[in-house]
Amino acid sequence: MVLLLRTTRSVNLTEAGARLVAEAGPAVAAATAALASTVDRSGEPTGVLRLNVPRLAWRVALRPVLREYVRRHPGVRVEVHVDDRNVDIVACGYDAGIRLRESVEKDMATVRISGPIRFVVVGSPTYLAEHGQPERPGDLVHHACIRWQSPTTGEVYRWELEERGRDVEVAVDGPVTSTDAEVIAACAGDGLGLAYVAAHEVARELAAGQLVTVLEAHCPEVPGLFLYFPREAGRVPKLAALVSCIREVGAPEGPTRRSARRR
Repeated sequence: MVLLLRTTRSVNLTEAGARLVAEAGPAVAAATAALASTVDRSGEPTGVLRLNVPRLAWRVALRPVLREYVRRHPGVRVEVHVDDRNVDIVACGYDAGIRLRESVEKDMATVRISGPIRFVVVGSPTYLAEHGQPERPGDLVHHACIRWQSPTTGEVYRWELEERGRDVEVAVDGPVTSTDAEVIAACAGDGLGLAYVAAHEVARELAAGQLVTVLEAHCPEVPGLFLYFPREAGRVPKLAALVSCIREVGAPEGPTRRSARRR
């Protein structure tokens, strides 16, 4: 289909070209205006920044970053969608997500937002007084354990621990299974069994003595949480500004003992 008629001195639309402009022109103009609106005349980022994050991200790292970001860039409205599922951020319309490193697709750009995260096995003093403490990972099969179920796949998580320098997985069993770490920690605090959670998620309970760690020498540390997004999106001003805040406010790099596949 011919849309333009060109000569060395002029360019004119054909009838088909004029029809295309009439029908598609408003949509193209609207898209152009939307792109232009992402940065105002002063160069300040504007628009809506949509983030998909797990609950752990808010507890561990996102809060101070978000506070600084909103202070610096009042022209941006931030939507924080809390979701422990692994979702396709592009298909679902998010600008970026936050996840543990091993949960991020390899073609995504990543920016560290937290230091390493340690997972721990915990139980209440009441439970441990009645049932005793496990001494090695294999002992967990003789204990009631509060299990975590992936909200993405429905798979029940096999606890990943270490023994004699090797990674081991233990298929635990117990009275309660949940997709939510807060529920799991609360059940452990109520003496229903042992739980496997990120140490950040039970910091207050540990400090108060409501929960006690066991198997400490066998518990892993993972690289931490990372902001991730399509590589080309890193040039979008509102997202580039978030990356800048993370690099200034976020946690520094740190060593890790191993990487777990959870979440």
